[in-house]
Amino acid sequence: MNLELVILKTFFNSEDYLKYSRFLSSRFIEVNHKELWKLYQTVSLWHELYPNRSINSVEEFEVFFYVQYPATTEKEKVVISAILQKIALLHLDSGITKQLLVQLSQRAKAAELSLLSINVADGKEDYGNLIARAKELEELGEEPEEEDSEFVTDNLEDIYEHHYKEGGLKWRLQALNMMLGPLRIGDFGFIFKRPETGGTTLLASEVTFMAQQTDRPIIWFNNEQPGEVVKTRIIQAHFGVTTQELFKNAKLYRERYQEELSGRIKVYDSGSISKRDVDRIAAKYNPALMVFDQIDKIKGPKGDADRYDLELKDIYQWTRELAKKYGPTIGVCQAGGTGEGKKYLTMDDVDSSKTAKQGEADWILGIGKSHQEGMESVRHLHLCKNKLIGGPDTIPELRHGKRDVLIKPEIARYQDIK
Repeated sequence: MNLELVILKTFFNSEDYLKYSRFLSSRFIEVNHKELWKLYQTVSLWHELYPNRSINSVEEFEVFFYVQYPATTEKEKVVISAILQKIALLHLDSGITKQLLVQLSQRAKAAELSLLSINVADGKEDYGNLIARAKELEELGEEPEEEDSEFVTDNLEDIYEHHYKEGGLKWRLQALNMMLGPLRIGDFGFIFKRPETGGTTLLASEVTFMAQQTDRPIIWFNNEQPGEVVKTRIIQAHFGVTTQELFKNAKLYRERYQEELSGRIKVYDSGSISKRDVDRIAAKYNPALMVFDQIDKIKGPKGDADRYDLELKDIYQWTRELAKKYGPTIGVCQAGGTGEGKKYLTMDDVDSSKTAKQGEADWILGIGKSHQEGMESVRHLHLCKNKLIGGPDTIPELRHGKRDVLIKPEIARYQDIK
């Protein structure tokens, strides 16, 4: 455990935490050192609340820990006290610490590959997944980046190779491919609409298409409808069938769904989802895409914000950081009353925000619904904001375009109007 204690004390320093925390496998700590898990979680929470402030002493950390875990038992306190005493006696050397971080990274990678190898041997995983994951871990590198390599390269070929070549996640709707283009790591945007307009249906339609383009999981954070309803819509959207057809042949579709997507779309269902929940799950699964429905209801420390719009700004800023660390993120929120019955929503129709939410997003898509007779199956898309570079199908004139599409709620799909 000495290595893990050294790393834990190293993370007391805010600069070291920011620089090296990406090399720590929280899953490895959780599985192999359960007695340290809460301590590592507490360090992460400290730096989330006080991003520019180091932990000055073990005593300061201990007080903060018990504020977070007031129900700690006496037996647990004995264990925690012993660990903190050991940490207090540690003297750190930056060069040695760096070597230890490399060791920790190697051990975590080895543990992951070992587990994956066992699953391959048992027939639970495909051999190709093992080879692909081994290659991914190798490409992550074994050492923290040197200072000179912390800046973005000037080499256009490298930029194209590592950021644009693979093309990102494309949309099922050709209208969105033409207006917005594929989603890549670092891209954060949100969809807004009035209630009962078809936001979940749009997400289900698009996410099931994107899941076929990646081997990594997609995490859907749901704090709105019952999780079983959302999952049903997702499976419907994947196959493009009605609920009657789906449940009539439930066993068949269950087997096909598992075979075709291998459980890649994971719905985390809770009426009270916190930033800590999201951070924990993202660190565990390394998702290719995250969806937040509804994003405004994500709970986190209020910090210094004394206005609701500034609290929302903090949530949206944090979501942007997740996009840069893992993969693109999509949020869903409501349009205000000004958007009722309106075809093409604008950023002024976004609910509960002046400009705070809008300023953090790379793209913003409004879904409008008219009350005009005969337009019940039509939805009006307006790309209010677009900072993305686009893709091969993108039409520059439509970067802030408007497109009408059809909603097929009976099969949880959207369709282009040709």
